[in-house]
Amino acid sequence: MDVVTIKSIEGVLGVVESDTLQVVLGPGKVEKIGAEFAELTGIPLGTAEEPTAEELAKENKAERKAMQNHPVQRFLRRIANIFVPLLPGIIAAGLINGICNVINVSSKGALSGIWWYECIRTIGWALFAYLPIFVGMNAAKEFKGSPILGALAGAMCIANAGMPLLTKFNKTEVLLPFTGKVYNPAAGGLLAALIAGIFFAWLEKQIRKIMPDILQTFFAPLFTVIIGALVTLLVLQPIGAGLTTGIFGGLDFIYTKLGAIGGYILTACLGSGFGGILASLFHLGTVSQGVSGLFGLLIVVPGTQIYYILAMVAAYIGGFVLTYFFGVDENRINEVYGTK
Repeated sequence: MDVVTIKSIEGVLGVVESDTLQVVLGPGKVEKIGAEFAELTGIPLGTAEEPTAEELAKENKAERKAMQNHPVQRFLRRIANIFVPLLPGIIAAGLINGICNVINVSSKGALSGIWWYECIRTIGWALFAYLPIFVGMNAAKEFKGSPILGALAGAMCIANAGMPLLTKFNKTEVLLPFTGKVYNPAAGGLLAALIAGIFFAWLEKQIRKIMPDILQTFFAPLFTVIIGALVTLLVLQPIGAGLTTGIFGGLDFIYTKLGAIGGYILTACLGSGFGGILASLFHLGTVSQGVSGLFGLLIVVPGTQIYYILAMVAAYIGGFVLTYFFGVDENRINEVYGTK
């Protein structure tokens, strides 16, 4: 390794030789170079454990394969990368909500007010209350921005009475321009947090491109959050609110107006649609957020559990029957795995 040549490169402040070779760069420049290395190696910035060559080879192969897919498929894959890491927390919080619901109904609230019980309930509540923060964080990370700045974008979508925008000054509420209304942070839901997180990532990259290296460390994140917050407040959050309202209205129309057909459409799969038909006919509903499948019994309206089981079994049977007759491509299986 030619250390002398490395030291002579413009912007290099020094080289530290030990078990590893460390190149010391000036403030601001290190973020730019780090981002370039992250693009070249596929290793996210801030990763503590470096992947092996075999793992990198698999990732690169998957990336090359993904490049051949349709742009919409690639975009949806990135959206999945945002939400899949959240599933453990969603499952845990959903189960807590469901179990607490059963306990409250069966005991008529006998445990209410007991510290350890309310502590557990708080965990179930917290995930869903602050989920926009995690969505914004993962969105920024997936689109090559700073995760913590994406978390701040998601925080704009949290309904909290302590938010300065919701504070009254001299008994007067803070009104927004153009609409003259009070800010409603929860109106956009997770869609607003998702859009804001992506926008923060894009904005941060644009700012870093034009900002002098010496100012990068302090002013790039500062300008990102200030500009991003204003754009989120005035533009992105209303867009998210409109999309959320439209999606909810469409789903509500399908479920309430189209009857069994609507129930079939809303489970999104050919087989499970049969369960959706029964769910629609039985008018099944839940009393809290939670998970589906067998554990969905914990959150359905009390007294409707047997109908939920019937709908679930119908979905399983429908999926099995359709897969058995139409979903198995023997030629493709033999092509991939070979014949015995």
